[in-house]
Amino acid sequence: MSKLLPALMLVLAVACHRTPAPKPVSEPPPTVVPKTIEQSPAPQPKAPEPKVEQMQPDVVTATQPQVNPKSADEAENKPPLSLLLANRVQWLDKVVTLRVHAGSGDYFNCNYKGREASYRHLRLRGDGSAYLDAYLPRDPAGERLWVRLKKKKSIKLSVKVITRSETFSNICVGQVEILDHREGWDFDTVPRGYSGILTRRIANARDTQRAKNRPEVVHFTQNRKRFIDKEVSFRVRARLGRYFQCKYRDAERTHFALFLQGDGFKGLRAYHLRNEKGTELAQLLALDEGVRLTVKVTVPKGRFDEYCNDQVEIVSWAKGWSFAS
Repeated sequence: MSKLLPALMLVLAVACHRTPAPKPVSEPPPTVVPKTIEQSPAPQPKAPEPKVEQMQPDVVTATQPQVNPKSADEAENKPPLSLLLANRVQWLDKVVTLRVHAGSGDYFNCNYKGREASYRHLRLRGDGSAYLDAYLPRDPAGERLWVRLKKKKSIKLSVKVITRSETFSNICVGQVEILDHREGWDFDTVPRGYSGILTRRIANARDTQRAKNRPEVVHFTQNRKRFIDKEVSFRVRARLGRYFQCKYRDAERTHFALFLQGDGFKGLRAYHLRNEKGTELAQLLALDEGVRLTVKVTVPKGRFDEYCNDQVEIVSWAKGWSFAS
């Protein structure tokens, strides 16, 4: 027993001084950071910025209408085609240069009836609804243009036209002869005229408010005889006209022709004396086709005609609609 005691004490001493086992490598000891130093967060990958859709200037939504934009298709003629037709007597035998949309046609009537072997028919339009029936000589240049027109619905042209006295007609209004032409619109040598005509015409065409006339236009035309020499007021949308028929067939040198649209499809063919107020009205309608007017009209006894039951003469007019009784 005395021999075993020293060996036992040696074993106990070694056990008390044994080094502790290290922690697993997968769990490293935490790093101690002094409290006086702020630890910066580890850099994070930068998130991509959200893509912002930019609205292009020429994009228009239904809730964001354009306000009086300038159309790339505005010919800006001076005079506009509607005013040229309204004053065509003054332009007889004078050359007029125009920028137009040209399309092929086949209308041969009046002084150009039966002349298909000498001319091609073109329909020329400007910024309004007015148009010209133009006749293009069938020379080499004319035939080359005709081939291109047959391949396209419309071509922009700069043209020189004339209304000849010998071809002037009260029936075939707007017939002109093309003296010269070139593709494209010439704004360099031909000055710009009136701008915004096409834009205003489109805006007026989108105006859907009802006029609510009493009597309605259709009722007035059906009972026109009752209104001879009486004044009647109408709220209308107006444009320049081109036809002089029945009792107004010889009135082109004394009157302007207009078309007055009420509610529905029925309208009135109206005539205004070529005085100061008539000239002012014609100028207004050439620049603002479809504008609202309040007009007083009458059926002069000497102008009454059973066959033209939509003809009236304008006594007075004002811009805008008056709903006063």
